[in-house]
Amino acid sequence: MPPRNDYSRGCNKKVTYVNFCGAKWDILENDKADDGYCNFNTQTISINKNLHPHRRALSAVHELLHVLFDHAGVDDDEELIKKIEHSVLELIKIFPEKYK
Repeated sequence: MPPRNDYSRGCNKKVTYVNFCGAKWDILENDKADDGYCNFNTQTISINKNLHPHRRALSAVHELLHVLFDHAGVDDDEELIKKIEHSVLELIKIFPEKYK
């Protein structure tokens, strides 16, 4: 069986990309049950397009935290990421527009 890539998990389209932790990460929308996931082999982050916009943003932050932890050499700790994802999203929201 060939390895699964992001498109086999129901991704419909590329939405945008971010340059993060020294690499270009494509942001994709999908219609699967997962809120989101990141694929380190293809440098893609997939977010469920059926989520509420706030939840989509939170899922994107959550997946980018996985990328950040990996880049920093920190053990991937799902519970820690869940604890800080809301605070990180709030920081992004209050950051002045000129710095975004």
